[in-house]
Order: sequence, then structure tokens, then C-alpha cells
Amino acid sequence: MDIETFIQDGIHVPYCISWNDGEITKSYYLMNHESSEEMIKICISELMIKKYDNYKIYIHNLAKFDGIFLLKILVELGKYKPIIHHRSLISIDFKFKDYVITFRDSLQLLIVSLRTLGKAFGVDTLKSIFPY
Repeated sequence: MDIETFIQDGIHVPYCISWNDGEITKSYYLMNHESSEEMIKICISELMIKKYDNYKIYIHNLAKFDGIFLLKILVELGKYKPIIHHRSLISIDFKFKDYVITFRDSLQLLIVSLRTLGKAFGVDTLKSIFPY
């Protein structure tokens, strides 16, 4: 999962959140929603189904960036339990309805940029400066 932002009046505003489960890729864009909060809520709600129960979802740089936006929404939707180590958000257990998902920071495991990871794994479309 990844959250993309733009800066408006000095504040980062999410305009896209995307995820991939190995088969399905889904992207949610601000232009299709009333607010970035609604966009993220819908994304999370659509993940909270039996298919993804007990899944681990990796978000690159969860600890220092994406987690800020994600936690804001999770506290409104369901029960959450963050795990913090040395002032860094390592993971978040999240329960919504009868399903549980754990969000983890992939940057804690793979300590390079998403672009570098894409090159290492031979990904066709590499992360760069938007639009790409």
C-alpha cells in the first residue's frame, strides 16, 4: 500500500491511496471523493473483508509518513493497536467488524526507496515524480 500527497498551503494532502494483493491493484483518487479522509476510509473499508482477514499489509515508510494519515482514519473506523519502538511506528493491528489486518512498515525491512526496490525486482513501472 502507498499514499501519495501534494502540498497545499504548506500541508501534505493525500490525493491517492493504492494497494496490490499480488493479483488485484486498486487505486483511489481524491478527485473521485469529497475529501482525502473519505478516500482513505473507503479504501480501508474495502480491504476489511474475509479474503483479507489476518493479512499483513506493508506500507513503505509507515513509521514516518503514511502512518500519520492512516492512523487518523483508523481511530475513526475501528479498534487499533499501534506498536511503537524507539519512537517509530513499527506496525498497527486494526480490527473492523469481524476482520483484522496488520499494517507494517516495509522500510523497516527493506531500507531503500521504492524506486530502488522496483529496479531490484525488475518492475516495469518505477516510482518517480508524479505524474508518471
